[in-house]
Amino acid sequence: MIIRKMAGVAVAALILTGCAATHFTATKDDMSSFPRDNTDCRFMTRELWVAPLIAAPIAAYAAQKRAEQNFKACMEARGYTMQAVEQ
Repeated sequence: MIIRKMAGVAVAALILTGCAATHFTATKDDMSSFPRDNTDCRFMTRELWVAPLIAAPIAAYAAQKRAEQNFKACMEARGYTMQAVEQ
């Protein structure tokens, strides 16, 4: 019974964090390196929030927000102007 409740909390946390994701648009004079830069930055930040999703679903929201901030910082360090898109 407890396992079912914990599984329910985990699923709810995953759903909430999925809905709360911030999406960005990236602009730069030369966008030719965008696919590689986007993939590199997403890969580097993905590892920061996947582990908390598995270990502690309640902390997933905060971990995802940190990952989004790190992704934005990574792209800005590569010369992109990042703007959040309202959804």
